[in-house]
Amino acid sequence: MFGFILKRLLQAIPVLLITSLLIFVGMRLSPGDPATMLAGNDATAETIAAVRSRLGLDESYATQYVKWLGALLMGDLGRSMVSGLPVSRIMGERIAPTLELAFGGLLASLVLGGLLGTLAGLRPDSLFDRLISAVAALGLAAPMFWTGMLLVAVFGVSLKWLPPAGRVPFSQGVGGALASLAMPVATLAIANAPVIMRFLRDSIQETRRAEYVRAAHAKGLSRTVVARDYIVRNSLIPTVTASGILLGNLIGGAALVEIVFSWPGMGSLLVSAMGNRDYSVIQAVLLIAVFGFVFANLVVDLLYGLLNPRIRHAQH
Repeated sequence: MFGFILKRLLQAIPVLLITSLLIFVGMRLSPGDPATMLAGNDATAETIAAVRSRLGLDESYATQYVKWLGALLMGDLGRSMVSGLPVSRIMGERIAPTLELAFGGLLASLVLGGLLGTLAGLRPDSLFDRLISAVAALGLAAPMFWTGMLLVAVFGVSLKWLPPAGRVPFSQGVGGALASLAMPVATLAIANAPVIMRFLRDSIQETRRAEYVRAAHAKGLSRTVVARDYIVRNSLIPTVTASGILLGNLIGGAALVEIVFSWPGMGSLLVSAMGNRDYSVIQAVLLIAVFGFVFANLVVDLLYGLLNPRIRHAQH
């Protein structure tokens, strides 16, 4: 197992290097000049040139990239071009709320999507299956920001059951923290649970037709045992794949959700940094998002082995 993890981590190195290069080049080719924005609208050409020199933007792209990459390898994310604060300090304040929101959204999506997908898959073409499929299609079609604003209007403004915006840390009280987390997590779950539900439903319906399932029924095993041990367990691999992709997306920052609910996470930080052309912050957020994808895929590969012994033996 350790060898497999080490092998996957080594395979991730070229991915991260290529991604870092794409992020760096993408930022330099995007419209807008940080030096001009920082110097102000009335700044002279000399002032703008001085700001550009101070930020190191007057050096060649290759030199800038090598310096940035070298600092990254030393654990230095650089300093914000706008505030001058270390990016690691800024990220440290934002990553916890994003992880809190991402894992809460993933957990709610797995519970809701897993339950509905299992019930719909075990009752194909029933009224329940059709009803859940229609609701899932609605959840997939609804824009995430619209769902969030609807929840705010109903539960935050009209009924006043939940705070309409903002985050309460768990250190200030579990009740308040869960209340502030409820609507952002629900918004993510409404958008992502249908993906889990449809993967699991389709996989269960396909597994139900497998020969070993018919053989289990022929042996006289109860429907509950067959469903639990033969159908649902063997139908989880596509769902695990979808969960890994969702986790990577959520760690990358559900920017729209964070903006709607004034959630102080990496998504809202990325939007703010892009508005200010703060290269250091943007590059750090995007790189961490990519690392989140890589980590999620590693977890997915490990879960494959736990769910299917044949895959585990192949990994070794």
